[in-house]
Amino acid sequence: MTQPTEASLREAGCTDTFIREFVNCWDAGGQDLCLRLLRLHRCELLEELHKAQRPLDVLDWIIRDCEENHV
Repeated sequence: MTQPTEASLREAGCTDTFIREFVNCWDAGGQDLCLRLLRLHRCELLEELHKAQRPLDVLDWIIRDCEENHV
């Protein structure tokens, strides 16, 4: 496995602190821990996505309801 670039980690929404921790972990040979860190970050991003999706779902429901009732 090759180490992700700092730019890739930034694009993935990683903070400077996360990137430093990741690079230190990688340099110390802790690729398994690095993978766990990446998976944890992915879970956090997915949770944020789900939280952002909820208001969109509600708005879609309101729009559909208004359209069906010709409001």
